[in-house]
Amino acid sequence: MKPFAITLTGVDDATDLSALEPIGRKFAFRLAEWGVLYSETRAGHDPRYPSFSTIEAIVAMAGEGKTRFALHICGRAVVDFIAGVGRVSAIAPVFPRVQLNFAFDPANFASQAIAAAIRRHPGIVITQHNAVNAPLTEALPFLANHEVLFDASLGQGQSPTEWPRPLPNPLCGYAGGLKPETLARDLDAIATAAGDVPFWIDMESGVRSNDRFDLKKCVTALNIAS
Repeated sequence: MKPFAITLTGVDDATDLSALEPIGRKFAFRLAEWGVLYSETRAGHDPRYPSFSTIEAIVAMAGEGKTRFALHICGRAVVDFIAGVGRVSAIAPVFPRVQLNFAFDPANFASQAIAAAIRRHPGIVITQHNAVNAPLTEALPFLANHEVLFDASLGQGQSPTEWPRPLPNPLCGYAGGLKPETLARDLDAIATAAGDVPFWIDMESGVRSNDRFDLKKCVTALNIAS
């Protein structure tokens, strides 16, 4: 089985945004999803986090519905999203999928508040599943718009020794060390683990060159997975 979507994460200030829609159209609208890292403190300062002016341009494109984007929320912006306040909560509804990148600590995050935020969002909300966040996955009730991304390396781009089987309820994606050079082999292993359950994959470090988003690598990955 092939992935139903590939999230190519890390669109940055150097990315030619006008190239994204033609690439997505070539590979079918749903397959190519462009991940946008959002941070209140890193935006425009860290190469992986686009500036707010670039994010504004992406929000406009997302609103047109011709290019598929996912907003990956990091740092204190996660707290704002859960509370339904701030700049991130104002722009998040335009994105069909939103991912929350944080380490769950019940002392700082209430699972009930996270569940309420997921229900409130008009699209899909993704939480990461790993050893740290497993208690959150277990605590959340079944929510039709909740999905889970397996990422045992906590966003460090390291491949797992074994790809996990899907969870019983949330739709699941896979991340961790995926790159064009080994993607065909990794997809075979992920497909074996997933069985007949649909899945998506997320690539970040593997589609960068000199710490800049590399559209050529993205196209190579899409060709392999399509």
